[in-house]
Amino acid sequence: MKLPPLNALRAFDAAARTGSVRLAAEEMFVTPAAVSQQIRHLEEHLGVSLFERRARGLLLTDQGRTLHQGTTRHLRAIAMAASQVAQRKHTVTVSTVQSFAVRWLVPRLPNFTAANPNTEVRVDANPALLDPQNGDFELGIREGGGRYRGAESRHLLDLNVIPVTTPAYAAQVFGRRKPGWPEARLLHESYYTWWPQWFEMAGITGIDTAKGLYFSHTMLALASAMQGQGIALTPRYFVEEELDDKRLVIVDARELVTGIGYWIAWPHGQGRTLSPAATAFRDWVIAEADKQRAASPG
Repeated sequence: MKLPPLNALRAFDAAARTGSVRLAAEEMFVTPAAVSQQIRHLEEHLGVSLFERRARGLLLTDQGRTLHQGTTRHLRAIAMAASQVAQRKHTVTVSTVQSFAVRWLVPRLPNFTAANPNTEVRVDANPALLDPQNGDFELGIREGGGRYRGAESRHLLDLNVIPVTTPAYAAQVFGRRKPGWPEARLLHESYYTWWPQWFEMAGITGIDTAKGLYFSHTMLALASAMQGQGIALTPRYFVEEELDDKRLVIVDARELVTGIGYWIAWPHGQGRTLSPAATAFRDWVIAEADKQRAASPG
């Protein structure tokens, strides 16, 4: 049995998970052109099309979906096995959704590394469902309700959202003699469509909540808002820095309670225990989240 080219398979996996050549390139620390070339190489090797290229990003074909479902878990297992062989005594691997990693976790990491200089943290941005039975993670941070089979979990933060945009766009839409919300361009994240619920919560009627721009990822919707292209719904703690320096403003302070949150989970049972490094990192993340909640308005 002849294996497909592994570099091309890695590029395919990253693009399939992120839905974007650009995000895949950032994850792999290569150029978007390099990712596209590897995907084309894999398609030529297999003789099938793996993606449909659309304006909003990449969409897996039926063949691409079959390949991704059959390979992504094994790629993570290979990476974890290699990590376990090569890792030093004080290493912790954290699997986390990308938006939480970029907007909340990574900015705080210097605090942990300063206090734990001998611990190497490996952050894997991965939205896949946690499967503790595979042993492919030590700690996982996910959106949801916190129930993961074979794992213990602890609530970190609620995923409640407020509308934000640039000061210039807010003035353009909500300034004097402006109609306000009927004119606003709504920025949607395809996975979560919070706008209908937000308008219902706010008691605002007559708005076509299907209009606007759609993005496959939270980070893309936020990037669009920061460019003044419309209004995005986001947790306040994702944009604290931008709010503080006035790059973004809150359009309406009423917060939609979505009923889901961010949770940290770790394998439990079958004799599995956390390493000292993973335990220290877990406790640090929980403490940071506790401080975040205590400092949040209301």
